[in-house]
Amino acid sequence: MYLTDFLPPVVLRFAQLQLVGQQYRKYNYDLTATGPQEIPLTYDPNFTVGTVSIEENSQSAGAGQQKYVYAVPPGWQRDRDYTMPTSNFQLNEQAMSLCVTDLRNDDMRAVYKNVNLDLMFRKRLRMYLHMHNERNESGTTGAFVRLGTDANLNYYEIEIPRLKATFENQSVPEQVWPEENELNIAFEELLKAKSERNSIFGRSTTTPYSVMTSDGKYRVTVVGNPDLSAVRVMMIGLKNPKSADQASKSFCVWVNEMHVEGFDQTAGNSGIGQLNLKLADIAMVTASGRFESFGFGSVQSKIGERSRNATTEFGISSNIQVDKFMPQNWGFSIPLYVNYDKRLSKPHFDPLDPDMLLETSLDNLRTPEERRRYRSMVQDQTIRRGINLSNVRKIKMKQGARNHFYDFENLSFTYAFSDMRQSNILTESYIQKMVRGGIAYAYSSRAKPVEPFKKWTNKSPWLDLIRNVNFSPVPSVVFVSADVDRSFIRTQLRNKDLTTTGLDPFFEKYFWFNRKYDLTWNLTRNATLSYNSIANSIVDEPSGDLNTSEKRDSVWNNFKTLGRIKNFNQKIELTYRLPLDKLPLTDWMTADYIRRIEYDFMANAFGATDSLGNSFGNVIRNRREWGLNGRVDFVALYNKLKYLRFANSPSVARRNFTRSPGDLEEVKREPSRVVKDIARVLMTVRGINVGYSVIETTALPGYL
Repeated sequence: MYLTDFLPPVVLRFAQLQLVGQQYRKYNYDLTATGPQEIPLTYDPNFTVGTVSIEENSQSAGAGQQKYVYAVPPGWQRDRDYTMPTSNFQLNEQAMSLCVTDLRNDDMRAVYKNVNLDLMFRKRLRMYLHMHNERNESGTTGAFVRLGTDANLNYYEIEIPRLKATFENQSVPEQVWPEENELNIAFEELLKAKSERNSIFGRSTTTPYSVMTSDGKYRVTVVGNPDLSAVRVMMIGLKNPKSADQASKSFCVWVNEMHVEGFDQTAGNSGIGQLNLKLADIAMVTASGRFESFGFGSVQSKIGERSRNATTEFGISSNIQVDKFMPQNWGFSIPLYVNYDKRLSKPHFDPLDPDMLLETSLDNLRTPEERRRYRSMVQDQTIRRGINLSNVRKIKMKQGARNHFYDFENLSFTYAFSDMRQSNILTESYIQKMVRGGIAYAYSSRAKPVEPFKKWTNKSPWLDLIRNVNFSPVPSVVFVSADVDRSFIRTQLRNKDLTTTGLDPFFEKYFWFNRKYDLTWNLTRNATLSYNSIANSIVDEPSGDLNTSEKRDSVWNNFKTLGRIKNFNQKIELTYRLPLDKLPLTDWMTADYIRRIEYDFMANAFGATDSLGNSFGNVIRNRREWGLNGRVDFVALYNKLKYLRFANSPSVARRNFTRSPGDLEEVKREPSRVVKDIARVLMTVRGINVGYSVIETTALPGYL
């Protein structure tokens, strides 16, 4: 609080200072205007907002207190504070007071608050009202309540045109809160008014539409497209109705106990079913279904959380062994998987008018064709289909058959196709197609290595190195694969008129062509050479749909050239185990020599250039590595020495048997256990691993 603009001294005496919490705020703009407002009202009718309560305003003027007495509304009781020692302590009860002075003819004032309410499954709205004025005039003033998504563009307004006045010193609850003033209206009346408005062809929704309720007690006005399932603003106001004398009015209105009553307890149903069917060893079929009607919900769910759609789902899938329809001696393996799923969700309420029944919106349309089109448009439908042939190949039927590089059994094939189609109120069509296919060649050789000196006999261990010379004339493993992966997504949205005029579809698509090469060649038993490379390329497609022969030919030509390389990697590796184990002096050591070279290519973004139009270029890398990995086995070395071998040999078990007198037995004396333990301590080091490598890398960005 502050005071300004006074000259003589002022004395302020504060007897009681109270702060009252208020959720409602004054609406300081024109309540009859539509659209954004920035200019405040032109005059001030001294609109005041306050509270009246049972503790401060329940005494009549005869006791020198209140001219207009406050009372608890009929049928309501004050809450009790059961935390107090005596349960007779009652809490205060109050109402909001709205007062104006000289409110002009056909003008109104109101308070509002922001809320977040879903009133769809409620039945009625109720509130008690009291009005008094100095002249004790009844039927000259009114009050209203607005519910909407905003205060001036989309709302329902419920007006009580004529309020009954309460006289001075009346304290009976039925007199303070006359039944004639009570707001008690079914939400169905609001929806009925909007439905009538919508049924008038060509009528603007921005123009207020007003009708009287069926009992003639309230005037309901609809502006814009309000939604009871998403109430964001609640407004309470008073009004000086338009009259012949155009007189200004001064009066007060009390409002109390706004609440909703009744629930829409429509019960829903739900069910699920599943079928598993095995057709011998040919196929396995799985079918499942589910349905859910409007109003279904779990036991613990609230009424507002229950289903608002009627949903049906159906799906069937099957694994089929196609090769079972062929002669078994052909040796084919053809696993086939197919699936089909459909989901259909029919809304109970109109998605474009969420608090209106869909059937009501359909009845407002003029022709059966419009109804059919609108019903199909608001439904949410999804269909999925798929077919998959994975690793189709021919198997050798003869046991132990030899592999040849030209065998048809080395080939395998894969093909998969899936698509999804979806439509709903926002999307005219959503189409997704995915195709994957590939062919792979895998050859493995079981040929024995060639050993030209295998039959050469020698008595010297120093010549084993020559006798063990071997080499393999053919590669051990050859693998080559090529696969394509294409995805196509087309999304067509609707505009505000629920058509596609002026909206081009969105496209998301890619087309990969990938190749992989693997070669492993065991040159000898000690030497292995391997080559691995991966190439990822993109098959460029024209923008938009492939709806012309020129576009389809462009894709086919790009595919025949194996696409545009995006990433390429190749690696060559040689591993050679040195023949140290073939020589008596070094057979206690092993060592592997490794040589590896690698190359990478990574393409720049297609068409990316700098400000001068020059390409940023690609990135290439070279990498080479060589090294030795070895192990020294000291146990094998110790065992070569006669005086240390005993420490690593297990002790001879003592023999316990009876011999005849005079028999001679050769007794072999073992070293003492103490000497053996000391020797093992000295040979604590059992082995050493040795590794040494050199890695060199070169990276070159901007490669053109």
